[in-house]
Amino acid sequence: MENVAYAEIIEILNNIEEKYKEKLPNKLIDFFKENSAKNYEKHIKKNISLNEQKLQKETIDILAMLTLNYWCNSEEEKAELTSMYSDNELKYQEELREKYNPDNLFKNKTRIQENVEEKQLVVINDKPWYKKIFEKIKNMFRRR
Repeated sequence: MENVAYAEIIEILNNIEEKYKEKLPNKLIDFFKENSAKNYEKHIKKNISLNEQKLQKETIDILAMLTLNYWCNSEEEKAELTSMYSDNELKYQEELREKYNPDNLFKNKTRIQENVEEKQLVVINDKPWYKKIFEKIKNMFRRR
């Protein structure tokens, strides 16, 4: 399975300092190389920060994992990073909860049902046949 995120990781690894690449297991780098997209066109620019690059979400996730597992220099740094990841996950879950809250879904459904009911209640003026004929005759005389 070819993966664009792995190709982006390889491109990033080719552009970072050697001391960071040395901290990664060769088996992991080989895995990224073997499974990266072969038709990937390089688009990462050295003079622009990674935050401003158009990276895939999976690439950012892999970089976060690499940072936590291989590039953190101390346990304090790992704990701080883990805390930050947890905070971000909580914020993300809260956004999802607000967006897909079952209570809100049912509220919207009742509003939709009210609108449908309003549209369905159309008043039909059903006149007897003789009044319709009389109105047509009356309208013919008004035109002249």
